[in-house]
Amino acid sequence: MAITVQRNMQERVNQNTMQSKSMENEAVNKRGKKQNTASSKNIFAGNLNLMDDPIAKKRKEAQQKALKMVQDAWGSDQTVEDSIQERRDSYEKMKQLREENYSVIQDLEGNKEALREEYGVDPDSQEQQDLKLLEKMQNQQGGLEETFTDEEQERLSEIMKNPLTDYQKEALKLNGQEIKFKKDIQSEEAQMRKDMADIRSINLEKLKSDPMVEAQKSAEDILAAASDEIVGMLKDQAVDHMDEEMEEKKEEVKEAAEKKEEKEEQKEAIEEKRAIQEAMIAKTKEAVEKAEAAKKKHDMPDVSIGETIDIAQPGTQTQDVQKMLNDLKNSMNLLEADLKGIKVDEGV
Repeated sequence: MAITVQRNMQERVNQNTMQSKSMENEAVNKRGKKQNTASSKNIFAGNLNLMDDPIAKKRKEAQQKALKMVQDAWGSDQTVEDSIQERRDSYEKMKQLREENYSVIQDLEGNKEALREEYGVDPDSQEQQDLKLLEKMQNQQGGLEETFTDEEQERLSEIMKNPLTDYQKEALKLNGQEIKFKKDIQSEEAQMRKDMADIRSINLEKLKSDPMVEAQKSAEDILAAASDEIVGMLKDQAVDHMDEEMEEKKEEVKEAAEKKEEKEEQKEAIEEKRAIQEAMIAKTKEAVEKAEAAKKKHDMPDVSIGETIDIAQPGTQTQDVQKMLNDLKNSMNLLEADLKGIKVDEGV
């Protein structure tokens, strides 16, 4: 019984372990497959067989606690079973000794019957009847339980007044040998009764409370509680991991937006620079207006264009265009060193 329950408990522990691992793997798989590559930025501890994995640790602790509870109960139950077996063995031993003593007594009784026949004493004779009373008295004196009626007591008094016959003397010698074996039988039967009483008492106590059944239920409760806690831990880890992924994605989106904005600004700066260069070269109203539009779009405080201004096309611009160029240049804080490669002769 105890071994069967322990085996069932071990199977129960194994089932809970498989279920717990299945839930853990399912939760891990839901986190995505990005963590399967060595280049992944984040490594989720649930995917690793680490000694400090809290889920593996919780599952192992629950299994050990449940198994210890069952093993302790099994040990206690086994102790009880061993105690019962000891009493059964004692009972069988006493029974065997009793049978051996009965066999010796039967042999002595056979010798007594042979003695009677040898002396030719009739079984119903007064001599034989008096011998029976003498044997009872001898048994009582030897420690055996014997009771006498008033008539028997009176007859014993009469017998003791006269000498015993030779037959009675020899028969009492054989009876004296029987006393030891009869006393042994009494002790053996008393022990047998005690053994049976102990076995019944122990079995009754076992019926009131079976430690193996209670231990199995407690162990299942421990494993169930641990499974619930592991599920909670997996959920917490999943939520934490999702939060981390969300933060990472936000950072990635932010970085991408900043890079895009930086590229747009660089593009606008290039467009603005190119428009100003073209305006400084063409010195037309349309080119200046285009440069002004590029400036407003970018709204840069400072743009590097060339080294010096040298207008090489005399008489090609009006006073208004020149003024717009000057205003544009002044508003942009352009330095002559910023206008590389362009020669503009402002003195013409």
